[in-house]
Amino acid sequence: MEKQRKKEKPASSRQIFCLSGPLHLTSVDWDNFHDRRSVAASLVQGVYILERDRQENRKDPLAHAPAWWEFFNFQLFHILVDDVDNSIFGAIFQSKPCNFTYNHSSQSSPHYVIAFRGTINTSNTRSRDLKLDFLCVCNRLHESSRFQQAMQAAESLFSVYRNSSIWLTGHSLGSAISLLIGKNMTKMGYNVEAYLFNPPFLSAPVEGIKSERLKHGIRFTSSVVKAGLAFAVKGSGLQRSESEPLHLIPSAHLTINLRHSPDFKHAHGIHQWWDNGFIGLSELHEYRPFVMASGRANFSLSGPSQLKAIDWLNEHHRRSIAASLVQGVYVLERDRQKNREGHQVCCAPPWWESFHFRLSHRLIDDVDGSIFGAIYEFDINTSSAHHSQLQNAPNYVIAFRGTLNTPPSISRDLKLDLLCACNRLHGSSRFKLAMKFVNDTVERIGPNIWLTGHSLGSAMALIAGKELTMKGYLIETYLFNPPFLSTPVEIVKYPVLKTGIRFTSSVVKAALTLAIKGRNPKPGKQDPFTALCSWTPHLFVNPNDVLCSEYKGYFEHRKKMEEIGAGKIERISTKNSVVCLLSSLVPNMSCEPLHLLPSAYLTINLRPCSDFRTAHGIEQWWDPKFNAKVELHQFK
Repeated sequence: MEKQRKKEKPASSRQIFCLSGPLHLTSVDWDNFHDRRSVAASLVQGVYILERDRQENRKDPLAHAPAWWEFFNFQLFHILVDDVDNSIFGAIFQSKPCNFTYNHSSQSSPHYVIAFRGTINTSNTRSRDLKLDFLCVCNRLHESSRFQQAMQAAESLFSVYRNSSIWLTGHSLGSAISLLIGKNMTKMGYNVEAYLFNPPFLSAPVEGIKSERLKHGIRFTSSVVKAGLAFAVKGSGLQRSESEPLHLIPSAHLTINLRHSPDFKHAHGIHQWWDNGFIGLSELHEYRPFVMASGRANFSLSGPSQLKAIDWLNEHHRRSIAASLVQGVYVLERDRQKNREGHQVCCAPPWWESFHFRLSHRLIDDVDGSIFGAIYEFDINTSSAHHSQLQNAPNYVIAFRGTLNTPPSISRDLKLDLLCACNRLHGSSRFKLAMKFVNDTVERIGPNIWLTGHSLGSAMALIAGKELTMKGYLIETYLFNPPFLSTPVEIVKYPVLKTGIRFTSSVVKAALTLAIKGRNPKPGKQDPFTALCSWTPHLFVNPNDVLCSEYKGYFEHRKKMEEIGAGKIERISTKNSVVCLLSSLVPNMSCEPLHLLPSAYLTINLRPCSDFRTAHGIEQWWDPKFNAKVELHQFK
């Protein structure tokens, strides 16, 4: 026993779990991506230490490896030993029965994890590992006996436990093995969850170039050359040796470590991935073949792809995300019309997935079957934002599109536009269906939701927000190009004439109100306009859009009337519209002016627009060059 202890070398602190492992994970939330990443990395480290224990002849109870999996309630199911140098290069871990700390009954927890280590720089394994590294660089790793042995073990596990949740994970060379196995298992029809740490990318490291211009230039040139070669070689019919680029994948959840690393050893190390102070950026990248969509529908071409790290306290980010979710509804309906089905073909998903939302429900019109709205759920587990910022993110967003100028939906949309102009939109079956879903969501989730819409959709969101406010729910609301149902005085070029028209209109409306409704309100009846004072929606208008520009004049005129001492007149007229006042004289024809608001954050786009289509478009609201004036208007 003494001789054995003398032969043993002291282990470095990195090998000992209680010194360098993720001890902060005293309770694993399997639905939390950060926890899953840390556990996967720890199990890979367990394989590294298994081989180190073997090399240094450390056996139970002196072995250091077991702590790396037992801490998370796993047990060692099988060891993978290389047939050339007898080193341990992988392991299969099995979850133990549930206990109170680690609940493996969660749908997100794995029943089995297959883990592979990378290169170990010791004499026992260095020679074999470096040969495999060379095969990896040459895209020949799949021909090695180590990979074939690993593939056989994975196939056996999947065939026996096909109904179990199985993870693949690896680091460096081990991640290349996991990637190859994952590709093969996917081709066999298995849905494999894989965690690849520092996977080698077998190409020139262009990312290391400091100059952004030079970097983009090299990549663009490379793309053109590769595309040309692909057409030339694959289209020539010449016989050629097959060598699949094993490192290339169509889709991935890419996590980028944003913390500074002092050297290559730290940057390439496995330990960074369970660090309690880990700061990362998570991005979903999906390859979408055969998509023949307009640039406006394609997120990568026209969406706010510059929003890599979302700051939920930033108004520009919040506005851009709300507008993008509305665009997601537009593209959902376009996908339906063009029969674009399946995640790889549809254009809509990036409009919400890029901001860590998932589609919870489609709102479908009961008349024409078109998609007019969507309910999005925020997926906190895929967001890399700090927890304090996530408190400002909505749990759900309910978004409504506007009118689509295409034959399948234009007829129904135009009829609803007419109802909107007549202050009758709230009586339509589309709005009633939308309101049902809004009420259900608020009652189930609470007020931490957003309402948003564009054009006709913003009118629906506005009415829904008003009804919720009357019930005591103050919902954050983003209204893009909301229609103002009145004469667009704002388009008048002469300021004096414009002011005169508005002043006359205010006096006429105040006089009509007093004549029709009387000076004193009916006892016990609450003034609906005043009841909305506590709700302050966000309105986004373009002065060149005749449908919504009058909101600018509406709020500015209230301020001017106060300044000239005519505030009492304006406080009466601002609550009413001439159409609604006159309709109240006809039995069963009375209506509320649904477009009028006591308070609002008014955002005015100051960038010049060449035409109405641009001024009324949703795309302007996520433009990175957006220039605006924001005003808070409150009814006193």
